[in-house]
Amino acid sequence: MLPPGPLDLPSPGLAFVISLLPRWDAASNLNDILVRQFKRAFELAYFQFGLVQSASYLGYLLPAIPARMFMRRHGYKRGIGLARHVFSLECSMDSTTS
Repeated sequence: MLPPGPLDLPSPGLAFVISLLPRWDAASNLNDILVRQFKRAFELAYFQFGLVQSASYLGYLLPAIPARMFMRRHGYKRGIGLARHVFSLECSMDSTTS
């Protein structure tokens, strides 16, 4: 088998995963903007602002533990599929509240 050349494209699965990363990152970066707006709208003190910020990051940390166990048992492809479905469910829940 020949080594990959400069024009060889990645597999469709890898291309899909690579396309998801900027989308997840964009959604994650919106958090900082939203927390600042919450600070203004609800007149939060800096300590309260810090609690909201840390709670949002704990929301990334705590689900990672069961996700790791799921991916060890079922593999990374099913783990990415589960993450995609959970993320779309979260987005649909968020769009109904606004």
